[in-house]
Amino acid sequence: MAKRVAKKAGAKKSAKPGPKKRARPAPKPAGTKSASTKASAKKALRKKPAAKKSAAKAGAALSDKERWTTRSDLGAAPSTYIERLPAPARQIAQRLHDTLMSYDGVDSSIKWGMPVYTLAGEMFASIWMGKGYIRLGLVGGAGFDDPDGLLQGEGKGHRHVKIPLQGSWNEPVMMEFIRQSVAHTRAT
Repeated sequence: MAKRVAKKAGAKKSAKPGPKKRARPAPKPAGTKSASTKASAKKALRKKPAAKKSAAKAGAALSDKERWTTRSDLGAAPSTYIERLPAPARQIAQRLHDTLMSYDGVDSSIKWGMPVYTLAGEMFASIWMGKGYIRLGLVGGAGFDDPDGLLQGEGKGHRHVKIPLQGSWNEPVMMEFIRQSVAHTRAT
């Protein structure tokens, strides 16, 4: 501590004046509280409700199998998903579903809340509805021929196409993407 005192005593003062100190407002006389102070005091006195259990703690009581199979639609037929879509989306999704199912060995079910299509146990396509479009997800899409630049996404291999609900969509190109996805999955 003696060193600090010595440094302070020997330190040179700068030529610049320090910041000006503002005068503090005079304290209010006792017994005069503002309305906001009274309201905050009342809030502090209120009893807080008991905290709810977090989702993580609630799920901890479930086994791993129960935790991951609690979706009511898991494993259901894609028709249950497609039937709930609004009319324009339903027509597009049904056309894509019919095309995907036309290939030999294709299975489909609901996973992650959307229709997922597999070939020999390997996922190769999915369909889900976004706001104003149907999205066709394609495994292996990163390597597909896409002269029109329709495929979107930045993953290692998966790409998707947004098919607008309003207006026209290039059905032959979508069917070609599906064909390429099936070929890619069969080759791996």
